[in-house]
Amino acid sequence: MGQRLKWNFERRKSFGLRLFFCGGKKLRFIEMRKVLGLLFLLVGVYANGQCWSKISSGFTHTVALKSNGTLWACGHQSYGQLGDGTYYDKNTFIQIGSDTNWQTVAAGNSFTLAIKTNGTLWGCGQGESVGYGSMDNSYSFVQIGTATNWSKIESGFNHSLAIKIDGTLWAWGGNNYGQLGNGTLSSQLSP
Repeated sequence: MGQRLKWNFERRKSFGLRLFFCGGKKLRFIEMRKVLGLLFLLVGVYANGQCWSKISSGFTHTVALKSNGTLWACGHQSYGQLGDGTYYDKNTFIQIGSDTNWQTVAAGNSFTLAIKTNGTLWGCGQGESVGYGSMDNSYSFVQIGTATNWSKIESGFNHSLAIKIDGTLWAWGGNNYGQLGNGTLSSQLSP
């Protein structure tokens, strides 16, 4: 038959407590300040937990989503691939904007793509790869087209792929080696 668990605490001169288990049978001695320290540490870790849900790395940058739907980035910023509107590298994760409705993210060589929970597609960085119809770089996230039915994205070195909810596959960006699969070697600036 299993023993009933009960805790008894005994006062010590050092203002700590000894921890007893099952009717005074000693398992271990722990001073109260250590117990409280551990408790505060655990509460702090839980309260400040990172709660990352998705992450993707490009050539020299990293983008990630937290479980609260916020978008974060760090790394090199030569083409605007972090999407924070600046030209400066970041050596710690920074939150990008204040939106809390990011669903998925994909980092390419020098660009980033992301889909929001409303199915819209967004991108920043090297213009040819982002897909908003221009060769110019974008240092902030811009919406790509007006469609609201994007479900999956993937980024290559300088090209992008996406699947819509209806299962159709879309490709754009650089096409030097035929990586877009459209039968040509010509780049395409939008999906």
